[in-house]
Amino acid sequence: MEVSIFIAQIMENFEIHKFGGTTTGSLQGLKRIAEIVEQSQNIPVLVVSAIAGMTDLLTEIVENISEELIPHYVEAIIAKHNELSPRNLKLNKQFLKKVDQLRRVLYGICYTQELSGTLRDLVLSFGEQLVVFVIADVLEEHVTERSIHIIYPEDMLVTNGDVGRALIDLEKSAPRLQEKIKHILHSHTNPVIVIPGFYGVSEEGKITLFGRSGTDYSASAIANLLDSSFLTIWKDVSGFMSVDPRIVPEAIRIPELSYEEASELSHFGAKILHHRAVLPAREKGIPILIRNIQNPEKMTIIQKQATIRAGQIIKSITLMKGMAILKFYNTSGGSEKGIFFQLAKSVASCGIEIISIATSQTCISFLVRKAELEPNLKTIETQIKNIVDDIQIKSDVALIACVGEQLASTPGIAYKVFGAVSSRDVNVEMISAGASSTALHFTVNEDDVEQAVNAIHSAFMKTNEPFLKIHGK
Repeated sequence: MEVSIFIAQIMENFEIHKFGGTTTGSLQGLKRIAEIVEQSQNIPVLVVSAIAGMTDLLTEIVENISEELIPHYVEAIIAKHNELSPRNLKLNKQFLKKVDQLRRVLYGICYTQELSGTLRDLVLSFGEQLVVFVIADVLEEHVTERSIHIIYPEDMLVTNGDVGRALIDLEKSAPRLQEKIKHILHSHTNPVIVIPGFYGVSEEGKITLFGRSGTDYSASAIANLLDSSFLTIWKDVSGFMSVDPRIVPEAIRIPELSYEEASELSHFGAKILHHRAVLPAREKGIPILIRNIQNPEKMTIIQKQATIRAGQIIKSITLMKGMAILKFYNTSGGSEKGIFFQLAKSVASCGIEIISIATSQTCISFLVRKAELEPNLKTIETQIKNIVDDIQIKSDVALIACVGEQLASTPGIAYKVFGAVSSRDVNVEMISAGASSTALHFTVNEDDVEQAVNAIHSAFMKTNEPFLKIHGK
């Protein structure tokens, strides 16, 4: 039987679960993973992140690498994983083999004094490569009636090769994953499949990362490849909120979002979901459930159709601090042929993400992260010195985004938003409205951002929550 036909016959039996580092990195979280697997009536596919703090530790290692410190760091990594496992990982030959691979890579970097983007991605991927041994031990200890199987992204997730921010090629990945699944299901009747998240491999076999929180993206892609009925992303919070509750204590949970709303919120700073995680699920119409690992009934459902409460125009407000506006002045402005492409190419070639764009007759403005701009500013100035008349930087700005599907169809929204902001004596600068039917975003001075967000939230938000309904595929 062809693999694709075989997989199609059992696709509805897959449950895709993503578990983040705060869950995989605590004994209580690991216990909940085992409970969720025990309760599953289907084939659980667990896509897992490194234990909390491990990616930061690996980053610290590569940025401060020295031959003398490598043994200390490696022992710390072993200890952190071993204290979470119900079994002694120091006796696990496969685990020790992975650790030895990491050790050899670190010594290689130390001796050559070269750290390419590809090597950096490889080192940071070991957090996910190692955590699966902890997960497997926990499941084998507590879920004895199931067999545990690890599938590594090296064997099935093909990327476009971009270092640090890779994209998954779903078409090329599908037959590889399905072949692995078929092999497991032919040999075992009650399996659990565990997959490290956060990374894939280029066609040349090089590990490439998906960026911070990239395991969300991994899980969405796997749900797409297996045509799952839904995807559950387990968090230590109860889903998306109307605003960051650290800024506005009156923030309320958002029970439902459309794919478009969730995408905009993630792009404009909502850290609860990777900004690319919606796309693979959306392609197949797969609902995404953001659930609280300790309180599963509290959730946000992301799907094609989201219930809209009467009068609910803005669902959520998000913000991004640490931004800068990069302004290019030219007397010909945007009318000069090819100037926009040349400026964007120069900025992108430095690894700087352009968050938003505004243009006028004499100025093109890019909103970027200040931390990405500062070390690359001289390079950009050199590359475009013959293209523009002047460059100006406005630092210490913050972006505010208001998101809701009714924004484009409701008159007077911008007036009400900017009225609320001006009532707190906050000035608005770079504005983008109309490019998206679900988002209005603008910048303010970073010192004013919390005042502005509080004002908008007070003007638009209600505290009652609508009834939840999950729409099928």
